[in-house]
Amino acid sequence: MSTSQPYYPHYDPLRDSSPGTAMDYPPSYWRFHAGEPPQDDGPVNGDMDADVVLIGGGFTGLATAMFLAREYGIKAVVLEANQIGWGCSGRNGGQGHLAWGRLSRSQWVRKWGADVARRLHANSLEGFEVFQSMTEDPEIDCEPQNLGNLLIAHSKQALDGLRKESQLCNEVLGYKTRVIDRDTVLNQYVGDQECHGAMLEPVGIAVQPLKLAYATPGWRAGWARKSIPEARSRTGRQMARSTTCKHRAGR
Repeated sequence: MSTSQPYYPHYDPLRDSSPGTAMDYPPSYWRFHAGEPPQDDGPVNGDMDADVVLIGGGFTGLATAMFLAREYGIKAVVLEANQIGWGCSGRNGGQGHLAWGRLSRSQWVRKWGADVARRLHANSLEGFEVFQSMTEDPEIDCEPQNLGNLLIAHSKQALDGLRKESQLCNEVLGYKTRVIDRDTVLNQYVGDQECHGAMLEPVGIAVQPLKLAYATPGWRAGWARKSIPEARSRTGRQMARSTTCKHRAGR
């Protein structure tokens, strides 16, 4: 589908009722280095048969359609108002790491106990393995850099907190993290001049997120060639050493 509207930089999801239709991508680094976006098969102009309809052509919609087709033979139709990966899926830091939400893992333990914390950690690992399997697929060229995840402290207090967090991850969750000093961060990872040190997690993959989104339809088409129903789309960074990073202020 050819783009009919230029990108509108003032769109605010908290104020605007719609992100628009057939709008171009934002002029980002990811966009200019991702190559040409995949072609969709046009707008919906009438009735169609579908086992599953998914709203939104971001990571969630595309991956769901892909796995439905691959694992269950289900024909899924993805409906997207603008472009593949147009929203948050194409506008992020490209950091894939374990999810722990708004609470730290030590807060998990204090709030729900060690057993629940271990189950949450296992669930997060399971989800990450799905993501990792996609980045390792030879048909998905998303420039993966599997070098772990850094939590960077910007104060002595924050670094003390990361030391305690690392100890808990190692002893309670069996998740082997380690604390590294400022010089190691600067010399081996990223030139963050305000860094006091960091906690290095073994699980973390940096990717080119828009290339990941672009490649997902190609993977679906590959399954379609194997007589598995195609999941169709209808539309209406790299850091130093590519280790994913998060930053913590003094807290």
